[in-house]
Amino acid sequence: MAATPTLIEEPLSKVIWRIALPAMGAMLLRYANHAVDQYWVGRLAQAATALAAVSSCNSIIWAIYSPSALYATGLQALVARAVGARDPLAHARAMKHGLTLAVVLGVLVASLGVLTLDHLLRFQGLSAEVRRLGHGYLAILFVGLPINYVGMAFDTVYRAEGDTVTPFRIGLLAALLNAVGAPLLIRGWGPIPSLGINGAALMTVGVQCLQLVILAALHRRRERVPGIGFELAEGWRFIRLGAPVAVSGTVFSLIYVVLVKILAPFGDESVAALGLGHTIEGLPHFLCIGFATAAATLVGQNLGARRPEAAARAAWRVAGSLLAILLPVALTYGLLAPQLLSLFMDPPDPEVLRWGTQYLRVAAAVQLFAGLELVMWQALVGAGETLPTTAIDLLVLALRLPLAWLLAHYLGLGPLGVWLSIGMMTIVGALAMTLFFRMGTWQRENL
Repeated sequence: MAATPTLIEEPLSKVIWRIALPAMGAMLLRYANHAVDQYWVGRLAQAATALAAVSSCNSIIWAIYSPSALYATGLQALVARAVGARDPLAHARAMKHGLTLAVVLGVLVASLGVLTLDHLLRFQGLSAEVRRLGHGYLAILFVGLPINYVGMAFDTVYRAEGDTVTPFRIGLLAALLNAVGAPLLIRGWGPIPSLGINGAALMTVGVQCLQLVILAALHRRRERVPGIGFELAEGWRFIRLGAPVAVSGTVFSLIYVVLVKILAPFGDESVAALGLGHTIEGLPHFLCIGFATAAATLVGQNLGARRPEAAARAAWRVAGSLLAILLPVALTYGLLAPQLLSLFMDPPDPEVLRWGTQYLRVAAAVQLFAGLELVMWQALVGAGETLPTTAIDLLVLALRLPLAWLLAHYLGLGPLGVWLSIGMMTIVGALAMTLFFRMGTWQRENL
């Protein structure tokens, strides 16, 4: 098994874009899949109710994806370091353990999700119809979760190796299939019955299955993994690296479950506005993920090659490149918020439009901070420094809920209070994460 080529000897500015652009493209294709689903769901009868169901499920979906960090964090850090060190055996060992954990965790989380589904939906205080729609939607996604977990594991391996082009090409194929199939299943056509939001879930699982098959087949063709048994010590190293990130992601997701509960008294329209706001805000967020991927990969490979100063320089260059792009993007979606929201509703619901516009303008105001936080966070994850980042995340998240309730209910700002709490804590999180990165304690050689 030959060593995977490293990227750290190439010009930094060229490598950043070489990693970030396809990674951005792959994430934007995922965004396109979600946007297509939202577009057609918004054209169903009782669109506000259907959109509220999808929106209320989003935070639960984030929660069930969060445990994937238990294997993905280790894959990102260990594969990148193995590539930087030109150590094919360490590369293969990381892959073997990461994929095994992905299968086991996928089955466990899916089983737990099915058992707790009703309780999660009831906790949010949603209307009976929104709960009914959300139940069917989530049940389908839970069944497909193991497929999704293993697919994400392969995607992480490609990114850690510095190959973001292959996942992008496969994602493009999946997005094209979803664009054709989603409206057929959501609204029906000819002999195909209208399945509503369940149709969106079925199409999502279908394209995830296709992506997994292709990613696995291509990687096997170019790089066969030798027969390495599962070692408990190595599995524990994955969990040690990934557990803080998984906890942070799960808490973050559950915070949004509670935020939906805080929003619910203001009507289904406010919950729908949050979901549409996330959909539109997803465009700049996925731009951030593309550059954050570059930061994690370059930091990991440079540390593997014992170049800690170069790792720090790479992260700062990535952050600067991202912020230059985010500024015009944030200004655009902030100014055009009503027009963008109207694209997802026919006819537009005035209350959804009002609350959604407020959400997007708050998000645009703090977009640069959100991008900086994500790049610094992923740079630290690429270094394997996950415990301090989790401590920062949990502290910021702990403040978000009481602040949201105080602004929305006690001070009477309604949904705007929730939006403001999200924005204020984004600024605090970005400043804290950047300060910790500057301290440089993450620049150690071994994990």
